[in-house]
Amino acid sequence: MKRRILVVDDDADLTKLLAAVLSKEYEVLVAASGRQGLRLCAKHRPQLVLLDLQLPDISGMEVLKAILARHRDTAVVVLSANPALSLAREIVKMGARDYMSKPFDMAGLQAMIRAAFIPERA
Repeated sequence: MKRRILVVDDDADLTKLLAAVLSKEYEVLVAASGRQGLRLCAKHRPQLVLLDLQLPDISGMEVLKAILARHRDTAVVVLSANPALSLAREIVKMGARDYMSKPFDMAGLQAMIRAAFIPERA
């Protein structure tokens, strides 16, 4: 059974690219808004969420807090166009697995995703 990843981002081009690349190895679900992401997370229980901070309805920070509160076994990697180190520290301190600034290197993201799944293999 493939591991499930939920991509929450309103950038349709990016979500199509991520789905195309990641679906070779994972089951990929896509949400274009924070509320849709929370619904899909509750329904499908992904092992990993790739989460943008800038969403059209609610902030990615609110989505992050909700996922961490309701789905403790779901890892979250935040993807953001804001490269501020202080923001990255805050997000990881809140409980996100990791943070990557956009634009990102696809190979680097894939390595980060594999690292997020290492505890499940142990």
